[in-house]
Amino acid sequence: MYLGSALMAVFTVGIVKTAVMILSILLIYRTRRVLGGRPSDKLPLHIDQGDVRPLKILYYSFVLFFFSELCCSIEIYVFLGSSGVIGIMHSIFSAVSMGLFVAGLFCVLDKRLFCIFEPGKKCLGLKLCPRCSFHQDGFCHFGDFYRFILVFFILMSVPVLFASTGTIACDVIRYTLPFEGLNSFYDTVIMPYLVRLAPEYDHSGKAFVVTALQLLFEYRLIPLLALLLFATSFLLFEIKKQQMSVSVCCFAAGMLLFCYFQLMLDYVTGDIILGGLIHELAELWFLIVIVMVLKRVYAKKPDSIVSVGKTPVSPEV
Repeated sequence: MYLGSALMAVFTVGIVKTAVMILSILLIYRTRRVLGGRPSDKLPLHIDQGDVRPLKILYYSFVLFFFSELCCSIEIYVFLGSSGVIGIMHSIFSAVSMGLFVAGLFCVLDKRLFCIFEPGKKCLGLKLCPRCSFHQDGFCHFGDFYRFILVFFILMSVPVLFASTGTIACDVIRYTLPFEGLNSFYDTVIMPYLVRLAPEYDHSGKAFVVTALQLLFEYRLIPLLALLLFATSFLLFEIKKQQMSVSVCCFAAGMLLFCYFQLMLDYVTGDIILGGLIHELAELWFLIVIVMVLKRVYAKKPDSIVSVGKTPVSPEV
């Protein structure tokens, strides 16, 4: 009766997660090549000096994302079970990575689309404003709307704090296949062989849980930190540090997004086997979309873009 859960685990860990790890490594390597002045045919990004900082932020978010996946891989391939400490590291790396990604993505879109903090360029909101007062008078007509967004994010940080932090375990029985012969063959032949190869192997799924310690970080400490960052962003905006305020807000929004993503997986699916599969598929989709967006945003424009091959840039901040 354990065959179904074993097949789910093999597909999730052996195929999807392996693809995620490989893609993340390639993305880090090729992004670093672009920042170092050695563009890749597989990731033909062309940047000027103004594009360096946003791409660096995205680069470091990719690095932290890889470390979060590495922590998860250590649990699966090395420990053959869950670890509270490794789970916490995975959560921290993932939350900070998502925060940096949202902040970096905003910087990219601001330079290429919004133009809010780009002097001499027309802001996207000018279609609704009589004139731009931000670069002249130091305030934006959309300031009240931005304050409303910050208050919304602050309020959205609160519900996560009331989520349960009880341990979430696997339910291998729900994946029992309706094939008695195959189930019996796996239980009587394959499973004893696996136990001989790895005595610590636990076919019941009890080894893989989302520990209460990990959930304490994901549903208490990280959303609380995001709430404090949103409040800090509000104060920064009030003292005319608008650009810093937006950067802090984007970073906190990415962290909060991670918390809600984990909350959805843990309590909508109700099982970490199915939740793990959706988690890995979402990450795979995420990486593919990132590559597509980067290729489009940094496509070569002969009239204004300087090839990165002519202006090598160090990936150090």
